Amino acid sequence: MTAATIALPQGWIAPKRAIAASGVRGGGSEFQLVCGVGTYELDLLVRDFHEVFELMGQVTEGESIYAPVRGLPVQLVDADGNPIGELGSTNEFGEFESKADERGLIGLRLGTGEDAPCVLVRGESQ
Repeated sequence: MTAATIALPQGWIAPKRAIAASGVRGGGSEFQLVCGVGTYELDLLVRDFHEVFELMGQVTEGESIYAPVRGLPVQLVDADGNPIGELGSTNEFGEFESKADERGLIGLRLGTGEDAPCVLVRGESQ
């Protein structure tokens, strides 16, 4: 099932995978997502190893990809918008890491509140 066939929660962004990595061991998958999210640009490496789901990314200003967004809250959420794991934030370079052991639809919320942009990072069968 691809992002195009999944019924996404309203307001979620479904980017296309930019790069499929090769040589990933353990039967998991690794891919990169790069997309505009509101006023930000998101560059995200996703590692899905079935039991553990890891993200490493960077958020920059949409007008200048060389300007990191510092201190931006980032949160994994389920399809109902419920938080998964702990709330994190970007560091001085706009970078962050997160992981979860949840299955199903998972989004990455950039910012706080229900109106904060959310990006699909894991679909049902990914």
